[in-house]
Amino acid sequence: MKGLGTDEDSLIEIICSRTNQELQEINRVYKEMYKTDLEKDIISDTSGDFRKLMVALAKGRRAEDGSVIDYELIDQDARDLYDAGVKRKGTDVPKWISIMTERSVPHLQKVFDRYKSYSPYDMLESIRKEVKGDLENAFLNL
Repeated sequence: MKGLGTDEDSLIEIICSRTNQELQEINRVYKEMYKTDLEKDIISDTSGDFRKLMVALAKGRRAEDGSVIDYELIDQDARDLYDAGVKRKGTDVPKWISIMTERSVPHLQKVFDRYKSYSPYDMLESIRKEVKGDLENAFLNL
């Protein structure tokens, strides 16, 4: 990638740890500096589910309002993460990506607490069991 090379660890650190506003600013500056969209470069330099996760996060569209607590959605997300992962053979990574890139950080923290009531593992253990490589590293950094 322009400016980032192919250093997935740097990409993960930059993309996974930022707010929507910070990501929008990163996208703006990246386009200004390199005359191309960050999303296009992510698409051209990554692949598979890792690409899907990075593109979804780079858009900076994660819910940020943590003031409204939707306990039904928390429970549904926890159940969906379990059903898409540990409960089945083969992980439904697109389901994980959807939940982990669209929900607010406070919401996800509650989901991960609730997840323990469905799974014999906590979410971190489940991530380590279900995915590997850059995708594992990215999920662990969310």
